[in-house]
Amino acid sequence: GLLTFVHHDHPPGRLWSVENRRYFQTPVSPTFHGRDILAPVAAYLAMGVDPSAVGPPTDGLERLPTPPRAEATVHGWSGRIIHVDRFGTLVTNVHGDQLSAGQGRREGLKVTVNGTLIGSIRTAFHEAPVGEALALIGGSGFLEIAVNQGRSVDRFGPAEAVRVDVG
Repeated sequence: GLLTFVHHDHPPGRLWSVENRRYFQTPVSPTFHGRDILAPVAAYLAMGVDPSAVGPPTDGLERLPTPPRAEATVHGWSGRIIHVDRFGTLVTNVHGDQLSAGQGRREGLKVTVNGTLIGSIRTAFHEAPVGEALALIGGSGFLEIAVNQGRSVDRFGPAEAVRVDVG
């Protein structure tokens, strides 16, 4: 699932099954494969180890189902919350590239969560006073609902509906 969103927009080229334990951190924890397998293997690859050394080639790539992108509406987009991150930020299925046509007029976009108006899309947390909710495009490229120095999940609960209106 780690690369599902990446491979959704960028199909992979060649693939190898990571099996050669020589390149793993030991012992390998049953729950920290990112630390014990993926990071060490990536480091070896970055140092020039041939990818074929980590395991045999494969064509098997299991992708998890991804939520559909937000739907275009007459007034903008209608989306939903797909994830709450560890900071309590609500991550939506509204992707920044859906709003890219509005890049120059982002000030005119208004975000609403479960009927509560959040306001326009900001570019950074400091643009909102401490404790105020804000909408921004996060590092993953999706519209996120956050609270400056707070947790939006605590403010909005298990929110579901997100709307972005133009005008």
